Amino acid sequence: MRWFDPIEKANSIVPIETVLEIAGVKVEPGTTSKVHCPFGEIFHSDSGLAPTIRIYTETNTIQCFRCNSSYTPVWLAAQFWGIKSKNAAWKLLEHVGFKQPTLDEMWSSCEESKTLVPDVSELAVALQIFCNRVCVNWNRRQFEKNVSVMLNRCLILLDKVKNDTDANLWLEASKKAMLLSLEENQ
Repeated sequence: MRWFDPIEKANSIVPIETVLEIAGVKVEPGTTSKVHCPFGEIFHSDSGLAPTIRIYTETNTIQCFRCNSSYTPVWLAAQFWGIKSKNAAWKLLEHVGFKQPTLDEMWSSCEESKTLVPDVSELAVALQIFCNRVCVNWNRRQFEKNVSVMLNRCLILLDKVKNDTDANLWLEASKKAMLLSLEENQ
């Protein structure tokens, strides 16, 4: 589980139409026609008289064809309020009544998701970091035949990793195999 990102969360749950309305732009429900830009009076040569924003509900974004700018809900709110994106995200989340999960709730959701498969690319990186730490000249040694063959064998076995227990077993066995391989030609 990734750590909570308020910008990502706000962009996913706050409709762009809601942010347009906060910015003073009237949006008819289900509209597919263009609407006015909240920055038109300031930045448009026609002082914002023409509707220049197209709403893309499928991506929850808008495009102003006069400003030539695209906006997500958070980016539009940040620009309108003149604040940083993270602060705008929190204000939007509060506006729609979102409550950040507590640490206990996040832990419970991690405990419930025991069916998640470990990220094998991260395991591969972990093994290479280990090798780099235990072997001062890893950048050279990794290309030696016996070392590269052993590393390749370890990485091939990542296909067998299906859960956390497998991941722990693979990493410990791979560390031992790499240590033996690195000690052979010292």
